[in-house]
Amino acid sequence: MLLILSAVAKNHSKLCTLTSILMKSKEAVSLANDIIMEYEKSYPSAVTVMPSCQQASTSTSSRSGQLQDSSSETQVTTNTDATPQGVVEVIVHPGYEAEFDRMATLRGNLIHSIVPLIKAAIPSIDDLKTYVRRCRSHLENQLDQAETFDAVMRVIEKECSILNVSVLEAIVNNYSIKDVGDMILAYQTHLNEFCENKLTMFCDCQLKRLSSSLLT
Repeated sequence: MLLILSAVAKNHSKLCTLTSILMKSKEAVSLANDIIMEYEKSYPSAVTVMPSCQQASTSTSSRSGQLQDSSSETQVTTNTDATPQGVVEVIVHPGYEAEFDRMATLRGNLIHSIVPLIKAAIPSIDDLKTYVRRCRSHLENQLDQAETFDAVMRVIEKECSILNVSVLEAIVNNYSIKDVGDMILAYQTHLNEFCENKLTMFCDCQLKRLSSSLLT
């Protein structure tokens, strides 16, 4: 566990993103399970479940069908006198942090390009709010408070993560917005490369090093 404990992250959202990516690889899921179990053995009183990460990992693992132990859906947190609500997170190597930032930029570019097309295509703001509410019922309160198009789009934008822009795709399909399918497809292509070729390889390497260290 020394490698994990020495890698204290500063960004909770990146840990959740990394957790979701791990769920896409059968090998990475198995290794992630091993890490969680080893951490529980070493620090049994310090492990709690963080629903935000659990939701992200559950969503991806349900598609892959590879998850067999709910422990892989947890985020490790610590309860110490100094930091009762402290979080131990996996730090992202600076080289891979740049990849996260590039994907965040691509996500921003996608949203920035689609927003004016949505504005031109919807019959009314209320119609957009009603549709999104029916697709994402947990956004109802936020949508009720959004009185302008920009406010509604901010709610929608917050619902989009690097790994999941499905709400945008649903809106585009519902209002038959042209010339956007290629944008989303291009983004998904970049995302697949980001997940499979970069971060999965990184995690696989780091987790194998951890497994080796536990045996020595």
